[in-house]
Amino acid sequence: MTADSRAQRQETLAALAIALATLLVYAPALRGGFFWDDEVAILKDPLVHAPDGLLRMWFSTEAADYFPLTSSLFWLEWRLFGSGPLGYHAVNVLLHALNAVLLWRVLRELRVPGAWYAGLLFAVHPVNAASAAWITEQKNTLSMALFLGAVLCFLRHDSSHGGRNPAPGAEAAGLRTRKRRWDRLALGLFVLALLGKTSVVMGPFVLLGCMGWRHGRLCARHLRETIPFFAAAVALGLVTVWFQTHNAIAGDVPRSDGFASRLATAGRALSFYARKAVFPYRLSILYPRWSLPAQGFLAFTPVAGLAAGAAVLWVFRRTWARPWLFGLGSFAVMLFPVLGFFDMYYMHYALVADHWQYPAIGALIGLAVGGSACLLAKAGASRATQAGLAGATACVLGVLTLVRAHTLADAGRAWRKVLAAHPSWVAHLNLGTLARQYGRDEDALAHYSQALRLNPGYWRTHYNIGNVFLERGRPAAAVPHYSRALALRPCEAAALNNLGYVLAQMGREEEAVAAYSRAVEASPRATPAHVNLGDILMRKGRSAQAVAHFSQALRLNPRDVNVYAKLLACQRKLRQSEGERGPQANDEARKNGRMEEREDAARDE
Repeated sequence: MTADSRAQRQETLAALAIALATLLVYAPALRGGFFWDDEVAILKDPLVHAPDGLLRMWFSTEAADYFPLTSSLFWLEWRLFGSGPLGYHAVNVLLHALNAVLLWRVLRELRVPGAWYAGLLFAVHPVNAASAAWITEQKNTLSMALFLGAVLCFLRHDSSHGGRNPAPGAEAAGLRTRKRRWDRLALGLFVLALLGKTSVVMGPFVLLGCMGWRHGRLCARHLRETIPFFAAAVALGLVTVWFQTHNAIAGDVPRSDGFASRLATAGRALSFYARKAVFPYRLSILYPRWSLPAQGFLAFTPVAGLAAGAAVLWVFRRTWARPWLFGLGSFAVMLFPVLGFFDMYYMHYALVADHWQYPAIGALIGLAVGGSACLLAKAGASRATQAGLAGATACVLGVLTLVRAHTLADAGRAWRKVLAAHPSWVAHLNLGTLARQYGRDEDALAHYSQALRLNPGYWRTHYNIGNVFLERGRPAAAVPHYSRALALRPCEAAALNNLGYVLAQMGREEEAVAAYSRAVEASPRATPAHVNLGDILMRKGRSAQAVAHFSQALRLNPRDVNVYAKLLACQRKLRQSEGERGPQANDEARKNGRMEEREDAARDE
C-alpha cells in the first residue's frame, strides 16, 4: 500500500469516526417526532405539498422567508417520507455530521492544530442540538454545509494561486485555469448556502479572515477576489430583510427600542453566546426574553468590554493576538445578523437562541482546540495526553448532547423543561396545542389562559382559544377571541376565515361574507376562505360570484374533488337561474361574474 493510499484510508476512517460519533449522540433524535414549527414548515405548508410548489418557492413571494433551497429539500423529503419524521431527522443529523467533517477539513487547510478534534467537538457539542435535532433547522445544517464547502474551495483556489504571480508559460496558464475553477465553485456554493439560509451572509468577512490568517496580511488581491461574494451576500441579504419585514413580521413589532438599546443588547447577546459555547450549562430550546436595557452606563458595560478587548487584540494582531483575533473575530462576525440590529419574527419570543449560533460556534471551537493543543505542546504533554484530554471533553459534551437530543425528541417533554426553568407563555401556548391534538380541550384552555396571563398581546393565543370553542360547537364564545386576534393582527387570513365561519353558523351571513372577503383580500391563495365564501354566496343566490370563488379555489388546489363538485353544482344552478330570466338579465349576470373573476385574478397577482 502506497503512502498516498494509506493517508487516504486514514482520512476516510477519521471522517467515519466523526460521523459515527454524531449518529451515536443523536440516536434519540432519530426516534423523535415533529417539534414546534416543524408541522407548519412541512405538514401544513401548501408550497411543500403543491405539485408546482418548487416553482412558487423560487419565483414567488408567498413564503415567509426566501430560503428556496431548503424549501425545495422539504418538497423532496415530503414525497420521500410523507408525514413520518424519521427520514427528516436522519437527513438533518447526516448534514450535521457532514458539517463536522467539513469543519475539520477547513481547519486542517488553515493548519490549525488539533483540527480533527475540533470537528469532533463540533459534532457532539450540545449547543448544536438545537439545529441538528430540530427538523425545521435543516436550513441551518444545509446552509452551513454549503458555506463550509465554499470556504474549502476558496482556500484551494488560494492554494492554486500560490500567493504569487507565476511566470508566464504553460504552467502559469494551468494555475490560472485551476484558480478560476475553484473560484467559480466557491462562489456557486456560497450562493447556494445563502439560498439555503442567509445566516451565513457574513461569510465574505470570514474568507478575508482566512486570507489574513494564511498570509499574515490582507492585500488588494484578496479584497478583489471576495467582491463577488460580498455582492451575493448584499443582494440576498436584502431579499431576506424584505421577506422578514413584509411576510414573516407583516406589521408586527418584535422590538420597538432604538439603536442605543440594541447596541447594549448586542453586547450582552455576544457574551451570552460565548458563555454557552464554552460552558454549555442550562441550555434551553427557548430562553426568557430579556427586558430591554435601561439607558445608562451599566447597560453598555458588555459592549464596552468587548470593544476594549477587540482594540487590544488589534494592537497586538501581529504577535500573540493573531489567533485570538481570527477566531473571536470570525465568531463575532458570523453572529452579527442575529445580535438584534435587524428585526426578526423570532424576537417575539426571545432575543437569543442556540440555533442562531450554529454558523459561528465552529470558529470558537477551532480557537479553543488549537490554542489548547499549542499550550499542551509547549508544556511538553505527549500526543497521547492531548488525545486523552480531547477524548474526555468529547465524552462529556457527547453525554450532554445525548440528554438534550432525548429531551427534544418529545415536544411535550421539551416544553415542560422550559416551564421548569422559567414561566414561558410560548411553552404554555405550545403545550396547549399539544393538548388539543390529544383531545384534552380543558388542558388546552388552561395552558392558553396561562399564556394570555403572561402575554395578553399575542394574537395567536386568542386565535387558538377561538379554535377550541369552534371545535366544541360554541361559536358565540369563539367570536370575541377571533375579533381580539384580528385587532392585534388585522390581516391574518386564517383568523378572518374562522371568524366568517362562526358568524355564518350564528346566522350573521352578511358579516360572514365581509370576513371571508377580507380573508381572500389579505391572502388571495387562502383556499378555505374562497370555498367558504363560495358556499355562502351560493346559498344567498349570488351564483355568478360563487362560481368565481370556487374556480379560484380549484386553480389553487386542482385535485380537490369536493370543490370541483361544488363548482359543478353552482354552475348548474346558475344555468337554471339564467333559463328562468330574460336574455338581458342573463347578460348582466355573466357580466357580473366576469367582473368578479377579474377582481379575484387581480388580487391573486
